[in-house]
Amino acid sequence: MDAINWFMQDAMKHCEEFDHNAFRLQRLWNPFNDFIYQANLNIMKSVYHKYCDHTNALKNRKNWDQADYDKFLRDVGVVNVYITEREPLLFFNLAMMTQIDELSSNRHLRMTFVEFLDVFARIADRLTPTIDNPMSTLYQKIAELIRIAAEKCLKMPDYKVIMPPLTLKEKIIDLSY
Repeated sequence: MDAINWFMQDAMKHCEEFDHNAFRLQRLWNPFNDFIYQANLNIMKSVYHKYCDHTNALKNRKNWDQADYDKFLRDVGVVNVYITEREPLLFFNLAMMTQIDELSSNRHLRMTFVEFLDVFARIADRLTPTIDNPMSTLYQKIAELIRIAAEKCLKMPDYKVIMPPLTLKEKIIDLSY
């Protein structure tokens, strides 16, 4: 009984301090990122479906597993350039939605398209600005990663990422988050 009381009082206090949604709430969910994803949705879907596990496609479920995710990262070439070897697994796990039953189902190991968009933004957030291309906001980093993915994964070197119109920028600048 003492162990249960300790867990409920002390251990749970540490769990409450960690907010796994902080990235989504503070960085990902905003009109700029929404526009980038919606305007370039066909490219995003093409990249996602290119790496879907083909054995799973026979069951009519389009999901990524860890091997598909690793192949995508190798093809895009961001590991060891922008992110370390350890971060991709952390991004994969943070992007996954909470599952009810992880014991009798392997759903927690299979990434859906929505989770792919989340992990894509987490990877893009780690892109560092260069002198030639001083990216500072997440939507610009997402756009740059879409361009890289289109070039390296889909062999589309001339793809132009659709950016938010100036009217959207002017409307959002006045909003405070």
